[in-house]
Amino acid sequence: MVHFSAIEAPFFSARRRQQKLRCRAPGSQHAIQYPGVQDAGKEERDERSGSALEEEQIAKDTSGGFRTTSRQETMRTLTIAVACAAIAAAPASLLAQGIPDTIAPHLIALEQQWNDAILENDSAAAGAFMAAEWTEITSDGSVLTRSQDLAELVGGYHATSLRSFDFAVHVYDNVALISGVSEEQSSYKGKDTSGRFRWMDVWVRRAGRWVCVASTVARITTVVNDPGGGP
Repeated sequence: MVHFSAIEAPFFSARRRQQKLRCRAPGSQHAIQYPGVQDAGKEERDERSGSALEEEQIAKDTSGGFRTTSRQETMRTLTIAVACAAIAAAPASLLAQGIPDTIAPHLIALEQQWNDAILENDSAAAGAFMAAEWTEITSDGSVLTRSQDLAELVGGYHATSLRSFDFAVHVYDNVALISGVSEEQSSYKGKDTSGRFRWMDVWVRRAGRWVCVASTVARITTVVNDPGGGP
């Protein structure tokens, strides 16, 4: 048994009183709050309030506007990511409906440049528009290969004028069909080959560059409306 002296007894009694007061109900007017000792009910209320604020509170930012909570920011980020993924997965043909058509004018310009190379009898420049497997069904039904066509270009063909009109362009993603009418004044090994011809070229886009892979041509024997004012 431990004995306390008369000096220690008051201190011990005071400490016991403090412990009793500390155990009183938090709402009592005699309750004493000590540093580090918190009301358990208050902690629960604060925890619920914190969760509600995280999901619902909108606080003003320093510019006078509003900023969303972290949860709302996360949802908005996910929504944007899903939208971007959907756009990336959409077929190119669908996306092309919402942008200006620049492919058709570009392909028509390539046809004109090809004609310029033919007028100059420049086989290297003309060959740049033709794929290695290019072939042409000629007006007499024969098939001409790329090498044969380029050989004729420098081996007897000569044109003094060559123009194309009545273009029609159909684009299917990386494939395009171009048809038109050409009028030329030309000869081949001294024989007149002038006339009007209706033709169709098949173009394919490879590594971002368009090349012609096939052509067909037929001589026109009837009158064709010419936007340039010809007969």
